[in-house]
Amino acid sequence: MEAHQNLLRSEAVLGTVSEYLPMYCGGKLLGYTEVITEQISGFLLLGNTLEFVDENGKDILHRWDFEQLNSLIISSKAIQIYVRKEGLYQFRLIKDSPKLWEDSLKKSVERFYLVQGLEVFTYQPVIKTRKLTA
Repeated sequence: MEAHQNLLRSEAVLGTVSEYLPMYCGGKLLGYTEVITEQISGFLLLGNTLEFVDENGKDILHRWDFEQLNSLIISSKAIQIYVRKEGLYQFRLIKDSPKLWEDSLKKSVERFYLVQGLEVFTYQPVIKTRKLTA
């Protein structure tokens, strides 16, 4: 993919869930938290799809269409996406803003569904859409 086709291009480190640990309070199980293991450095690209390419920018390691995204969330240094049938991916951004990525990714997801006559009405806990009304 050529650079001018990307809305965003950021250096990032890809991480995935290596295990889930229980969280307790007062002896009561509250839920589970993910342990993220960072695996590979490369570039996160936002264009007509969301892609993660190697450090040389030549090999596409992952590519997702927007309809595959089930949810997205940010932290102070990373953006996480949950991909249907694949699981959670975390991208720790080296220099760029997770908030910029969240806003841009949401706009791309909204445009994707708008073409299908749908509007996104929530992103948390999962992306949900509904038919547009005239």
